[in-house]
Amino acid sequence: MKEKETNNGLSTGKRKCCYMNTSGLTLEELSYLLGLYCADGYLCKRKNSAGLFWYLQGNEEVIARRVEALLAKTGLRPRVHLSRHGGIEVAVYSMNLSEVFPVKKDVLKTSVAWKFLEKYLSVDYGIPFAAGLIDGDGGCKAYYYRGSYGLLGYIMSKWNFSQTKFPSLCEYLYRFVETNSPSGSTIRTYRRRKGPKERIDRAVLIRKSGIQTLLQYGIDKYSWKVRKWQQHIMELEGRLSTLRSSVNTIGQLAHLIGLSRSAVWKWCKTGKVKTLRGDTRTWYLIPSKEVKRLLNDPATLARQVEQLRNSRLVYPWYTNGAEQAK
Repeated sequence: MKEKETNNGLSTGKRKCCYMNTSGLTLEELSYLLGLYCADGYLCKRKNSAGLFWYLQGNEEVIARRVEALLAKTGLRPRVHLSRHGGIEVAVYSMNLSEVFPVKKDVLKTSVAWKFLEKYLSVDYGIPFAAGLIDGDGGCKAYYYRGSYGLLGYIMSKWNFSQTKFPSLCEYLYRFVETNSPSGSTIRTYRRRKGPKERIDRAVLIRKSGIQTLLQYGIDKYSWKVRKWQQHIMELEGRLSTLRSSVNTIGQLAHLIGLSRSAVWKWCKTGKVKTLRGDTRTWYLIPSKEVKRLLNDPATLARQVEQLRNSRLVYPWYTNGAEQAK
């Protein structure tokens, strides 16, 4: 049989049933494949053959390449191609797949699920298994939260895993995180109506303490989404540090000049100092160029301090530093 070729640049293989030699994989690699199979896989058993399929999103080609490389170690010839809906499908055919990968509808919907999943509650095999779950139906997001802090916001992280058909996977991941990090995750239920039917989605939200625990155990060695999240975090931290070095707050300028915060705020309000407005009405940011201009021009600074002293509203704004600036 000729090999099927595609135009997407992904490698393909022959559709041939052969023996799967699991000794070529380590237990951690096999646990990762099982986790990814439980999240986004499907096993099709027939009379004379069995096929295993992973359905991934179109931007998860790295995960598809990794699954292909791991399956190639077992002597199988996986087939990778684009699906009709724009996703990536990894298919492999073997007669003994059902001995390694159980049928999900027969296992994960019954009480047998815990006998299968409890094998991976230990840290050694639970971390790669959880990494496979997150790469399949999970998400690791990092975003810049401004809120009332304006340009000087902070970085927030969000890890989640959602599953509709097999809620036992959500319970397992929640139990695994809670075993290693108490109060590190929570389970939420979302009711969604799609047409006349109502669908219930269960999601596991991993908090900051749970994320730190999983990273300490080395989940980034197995999960591609976690490594991508780490790269995004580094990019956001670089942008935030560059932004913070280019502006100064009212308190920082007051400390450099020797006045109080109220005095500098009055200068910003009256327009004597060029500022950048924040998200709130009374919040200002002073560019670094404006701070250098004030510090390099002591005559202008002394004149502004004198005008402030002779203003009608007399408050103890100026300190001994104002006299030194004069």
